[in-house]
Amino acid sequence: MSGDNIDWIAAMRALGLGLGSNLLVTGIGSLITGRKAVWFMTGCGVMLIVTVFFFYSWPELIAVPDLSSLSRAEAEVKLERKQLAPESRPQYSAETQTGLVIPGSQEPAPGTKVRKGTIVKFAVALASTRPEIGSSTTGPIAVTIHKPASQATVEAHQSGDGSYQFTVMGICQGISSSMRLLLWVKPVNPPSETPGWYLQREPINGIHQINQDGSWNGIGQIGNKMWPPRTGDIIDIAVTIVPDEVAKELLSKTGVVISISLPGQAKAVAREVRVEVR
Repeated sequence: MSGDNIDWIAAMRALGLGLGSNLLVTGIGSLITGRKAVWFMTGCGVMLIVTVFFFYSWPELIAVPDLSSLSRAEAEVKLERKQLAPESRPQYSAETQTGLVIPGSQEPAPGTKVRKGTIVKFAVALASTRPEIGSSTTGPIAVTIHKPASQATVEAHQSGDGSYQFTVMGICQGISSSMRLLLWVKPVNPPSETPGWYLQREPINGIHQINQDGSWNGIGQIGNKMWPPRTGDIIDIAVTIVPDEVAKELLSKTGVVISISLPGQAKAVAREVRVEVR
């Protein structure tokens, strides 16, 4: 444990409680038995136990910093230095410059006292206008994966049928009613028996809806009950925009659909994502 990771306020508080316990035990024991040396050693042992117990069970609370108008990277660094866990999301904003944290979007709010490791959520401005979804657009067709990012970690949870699912989030623009978003997963380490991109399909997996602001959520699957994933496995995750007729053809196929290359007019890939099984 490095000095930067020690909660010195909690340590001093725990040490004070331990020292007080030591003096109390030593004083009472010595008064009753008259054997100061024995009770001094006993008191030191009690002090050590009490100090360790209170240091880990009663840590110092941390005030959540204000992230307003910081860049996403600046906000993440600021939270990590306070040993808090950042979790950002994309959001359109007409008032905040693209790429900066939207004031008032963070949760818990600035100044709230929390424990180390608490997740602090905040929104990052993407653009001043929202794309129209479900109708023809004149803007460029684009899609991005916001979570997980490349070389980040994704949590896989076992579902009732024994498969393991994880959540993917992102945003798109320029999508018309004749287009679809498709979600793909490629096992990297360990590799799959059949190499390629595995299409994530309904009714459980895949991307079911694009929200009015262009954001979308998807469900991906890695492994199954017979071949479960393990923490530390590496996968690639991709999203593609394809014409509706191409999507229907792929989704209507029986069995597992695997593609060596990613089809589509636009695509986004999160590479070398680490799986953490929960």
